[in-house]
This record gives sequence, structure tokens and C-alpha cells, in this order.
Amino acid sequence: MNILYIVAWQYRINRLPGLLVDVYRVYRHFSELGFQIRYITNAGNEVIPEEALSHITSGDLDTGLFDFSEYLNKVVVEDVVEELSKQVPATIQDRVVVYFTGHGELGSLLTPDGFKVDNNVLLKLCSGGNNTLLLDCCHPLCLDFSLDNESWNFRTLGKCKNSILCITACRSEDKSLAGTIGSLFTTDFFRYLNNQREGPWASLSTMIETIRKNCGQRVVASCTIPGVPVIPSYLYSKMVIEFNVRGWITLTTT
Repeated sequence: MNILYIVAWQYRINRLPGLLVDVYRVYRHFSELGFQIRYITNAGNEVIPEEALSHITSGDLDTGLFDFSEYLNKVVVEDVVEELSKQVPATIQDRVVVYFTGHGELGSLLTPDGFKVDNNVLLKLCSGGNNTLLLDCCHPLCLDFSLDNESWNFRTLGKCKNSILCITACRSEDKSLAGTIGSLFTTDFFRYLNNQREGPWASLSTMIETIRKNCGQRVVASCTIPGVPVIPSYLYSKMVIEFNVRGWITLTTT
């Protein structure tokens, strides 16, 4: 089974004006791939931004955004952190994608009420045999396998039983930029994937460099493979991304 978790948090202060557009882009891409979609969001009663309306009329954004804005109201939950804990773990046969959009601080995510929660609440969702974690927030904590750096929560993933590819919108010291028609990272990431559906295949490093250039942010990719505690970044040029309409992203090595 292919499972997508959309974890989208809206805030009373420092609202994310393009959150609805970002979530729709993710929904549209994975629904066409046949993923089972599970929402963990409080983003109800979201209004399509005025600027986005002009993009819809010009054809840059899909008109399906209108119907989706009404649908999103039906899947909101009151306590997003509690909802995270209720999720039934995936099996080793499942392919899992977790997409998070919201505010972040180094090592933490900010809940809609402004409280800090550890990044590891998202890792618990990555229990499939093949997992992809997409973090579109400021100061994200990417997977880190430096043996002399004990401060990174994600370092323990080197001992995990399943593979995880983590792609973050920026480096941990940076901010992820967004506007009324969505974030730069989500927009360019899914634009790239949509353009690659029929091939050609690309290395992980090529994909990341292209998205970095397009969105102007220092996008970071890191990954873990079962039984391999440290994966040097120079090997990413040998990791091939398969863009396939049935299976999302598959990592292989050349």
C-alpha cells in the first residue's frame, strides 16, 4: 500500500497564507499516483488567497483548488499532536510519504498553539519499508549521520530497519520562504516531479541541485539505508531517483 500523510498546521499568529495552495499541490500529485491520503491538519475554513485567484484564472493553478478548499474543512482535527499519536503504524510492505508544512525551530516543530514538539513525532509515521519525509518549514532538522555529533535526534536512524529519504526546504539555520500562492520549496519540488514523470531518471544530487536553483533555497537531502549507519553525501550522485507514476520515488544505487 502507498500511504501519504499530509501534516499541515495553520496558526493564529504568523499565518501561512499559501498553505491551502501547498496542500492542494501535494494532494493532487499523490492522488493521481493512487496513494491513500491521511490528513493531520487543523487548517479549516481556509480561503483561497486573492493572488492565487488570478493564477487560477490564468491557468497557472488548477480550478480544482475551489472544490479542495471545501473538502479540507471535512478532514480537520482539533488536536493535531494527539491525532499524530493515533495513527496506526504502516507495515514493512508499505511505501510511506510524510509531508509537513508549518513553522519550525531547530530540533522542533511549532504546534498551532505555539508549543514546541520534537521532530521525532513525524518519524513515528515513517514505519513503512520505504519512506520519504518532506519538511517544508523554517530551521528543519535533516537526517544527520555524523558519528561525532550526538546532538542530532535523527542520528539514531542509522540503526533503523527501514529506509528513509528526508528532503528539507532549507538548511537548519535557514528560513523557508512562502507567499500567498504557496511556498517556494513545495512549488518547485512538485513542479520538478511532474516534469519528470515520464523520465529521464536522475541522481538524487541532480534533483536537489535543480530544485535549489529554481527556488533559491539551500534544499537538503539525506537518507538512511538499513544496516548502514553512515552514508557519505558524495554517494548521493550514485543514488538514482526513479520517477514512476505507480510508485513515487524509488532509490537505487549505480
